[in-house]
Amino acid sequence: MKLKREWKCKCGHPNDPAQEEYSWRRCSVCDKKRWPWLWWAVGGLVTLVAVIVLLSTSDFIFPDPEKAFTEQCRKYLEGVEGKSGEITQREQDRIDRIGKKLGIARQEMDAICERVKKETAEGTSGTTTSPSDPNSPEQSKPIPLQKAIADAKQLLEQGRFRKADLLLLKYPDSPEAVSLHQSLEMPLRVEVGMQYQRTGEKPSAIFSLEHKSLKSLVLTHMDNYRLFFACSDTCYLQIFQIDGDGKVARLFPNLEYNLKENPIEQGIRYPSPSKGDDWFYLAELPNRQTSINETIYLVAARWPAIDLVEAYGSVIKATTETEREKAFQTLMDNLRFRKDYGFPGVFFQEITFLHQR
Repeated sequence: MKLKREWKCKCGHPNDPAQEEYSWRRCSVCDKKRWPWLWWAVGGLVTLVAVIVLLSTSDFIFPDPEKAFTEQCRKYLEGVEGKSGEITQREQDRIDRIGKKLGIARQEMDAICERVKKETAEGTSGTTTSPSDPNSPEQSKPIPLQKAIADAKQLLEQGRFRKADLLLLKYPDSPEAVSLHQSLEMPLRVEVGMQYQRTGEKPSAIFSLEHKSLKSLVLTHMDNYRLFFACSDTCYLQIFQIDGDGKVARLFPNLEYNLKENPIEQGIRYPSPSKGDDWFYLAELPNRQTSINETIYLVAARWPAIDLVEAYGSVIKATTETEREKAFQTLMDNLRFRKDYGFPGVFFQEITFLHQR
């Protein structure tokens, strides 16, 4: 090989274009390497290409959206903030943001979360569960019947209906287990009515919640209202009123307003408040507000709602804003669980109206 022109290498020796024994890698005079860094550069380039190829085929740069979203759902269902097997509202908001960022449609997000919930409830998701959990894979030996019944009742009272149902299905020959299972599957009907009275007017009729008069109801602090309810079976009822600012009041059971406490007897229509001719009324809005939404939540089942009672108690007893916010979020999550699970034996109803100055 011949050079087309004469030049000097780094060692200072000129190269003769007419020299036949010329090597492009070494100086023809001192036999030193002309470009000692060349092989390092080639090796570095090959390594860089290999790393890029490796990362491009992994989830680090191009993650699988469905896989990433599924793992996030599973992480929260393991109980990062709330109870195991449940997702708090704050976690749900985070999951929604992740799904939108990954470009997953709302319907697909819901389907993925439902699948992960089912896998978690059935103990097939591979997540770690508490040994005391009746659905834990570690519970290889059958739980004694009486303990299983006690565990199922506790799960029902804590709002963990899916786990309770799966536990009860393991004892199809037990009349008590079958009865508890049927209490979840048999529809519980609660007829709810509302009546209001505007200032200087006669009380309205008692309207069902589907009546058009309640669809656009507007009340002020000068107006009154009350509720009526009747259950198709003996049940435990909780009624909460929560406004748009997060203020919570329990309307029932509450001996300040009502003579009757839980359980509610079958087929009897109860007013609330029930003391004399009492009515509920709204507090006057502060000057900075002209209107706010008021929502009344009614939940009922054939067993007590201990989780709601405890969450409401925590809201009332909270001494700091952080404690109150956490307790309030737990209460809202437990209310929404009853709506989302959709068991026929768990009644959920909400009434929303506008509170104006």
